[in-house]
Amino acid sequence: MSPSNFDSFFESPRGGFVESPRGARGGAVVPPIVASGSFTTAGGDAATRIAQIPEIDGDWEALGTGLNSNGNDVLTFNGKLYVAGAFTTAGGSSALRAASWDGSNWAALGTGLNGAANEMAIYNGKLAVAGTFNFAGGTLTNRIALWDGSSWSKLVPAEAAGGAPLLEVEAVYVDSSGNLWAGGFFDNAIVGGVVTIRRIGYFDGTTWNEPGGGIPSAGAGRVRAIIEYGSDIWIGGNYTVTVGGVANTGNIARWNGSAWHAVKTSFTGTDIKAFAIYKGDLYAAGGFSSMNGVADTNNIARWDGTTWHAVDVGFNNAVFDLVVSGDYLIAGGSFTQDGNNVNNYSRIAAWDGSSWTEVDDGTNSTVTGLGLNEI
Repeated sequence: MSPSNFDSFFESPRGGFVESPRGARGGAVVPPIVASGSFTTAGGDAATRIAQIPEIDGDWEALGTGLNSNGNDVLTFNGKLYVAGAFTTAGGSSALRAASWDGSNWAALGTGLNGAANEMAIYNGKLAVAGTFNFAGGTLTNRIALWDGSSWSKLVPAEAAGGAPLLEVEAVYVDSSGNLWAGGFFDNAIVGGVVTIRRIGYFDGTTWNEPGGGIPSAGAGRVRAIIEYGSDIWIGGNYTVTVGGVANTGNIARWNGSAWHAVKTSFTGTDIKAFAIYKGDLYAAGGFSSMNGVADTNNIARWDGTTWHAVDVGFNNAVFDLVVSGDYLIAGGSFTQDGNNVNNYSRIAAWDGSSWTEVDDGTNSTVTGLGLNEI
């Protein structure tokens, strides 16, 4: 289904679209908004690097004693809330860089990961986790691993290195055809030998594919965000060279299944970190001061299918993640005020289509991951 036709639908984490649990706010059950990052307080109360809030005007709640280092991403899978990041304990017990929350207690995911985890997606009924790690639960998985609720496995069981990209994966996303997309800082994958995929590629269930020539390695930077909008795959990141040799595709571009296309002629900033689809429009966020020369596109901008627009005046610092929760688009990052340094938004804010609202006094440090607690 096309998200542009369903305002009460939200993007399922890293792939597909499902009916919003909030619907149109007609009394439906509201899942709490979950934030993770480097903060130690939320709403002025102790909440160590992860917290949830039932409504934007509600009160923050700590999830046990939290994490001992950054949480980078949160996602609900099979009745539990999962968090991935750089931490080594959750709830005071060992949990190497990935953990689950059942509503009362934290649990490790086996023996965990030997390096940081950046992002998660649901792929073929399993939780796909991506990052800098080589091993998951003692199995050589090389940057992408699958968790089925009780054990870790490789993306491609027969491959010694797991059939996953080398170096680092920062973004994973499952498209409407079931392909697993990966973006990051890599040049190759291993599936029956070395396969060239430079910074962006997709796994079709058998092998990795590099769309349209990928991003040339020299000075390329990395892909940090992927989303399907309409029938196209959009990517964003801090790469400055062109994708597939197409002009003006640095930092952000779209793939229509056969070729890369530019979506802007100018970009001032460092990167795109996140995408979300809200009320039919695509929102891009990250660290930038201008998208296509449009005034007030400070760290966030809106694409209506044809043109870029400001989202009020944006923010005074970077946006790291976006999530849609019913009537609101939630933004989290390192920002503390709007783009004019007038209104205070302490690292998390909610957009209703016309104005931003701070979410209960925000957090005391950066929000890097956002999600919904649907357990």
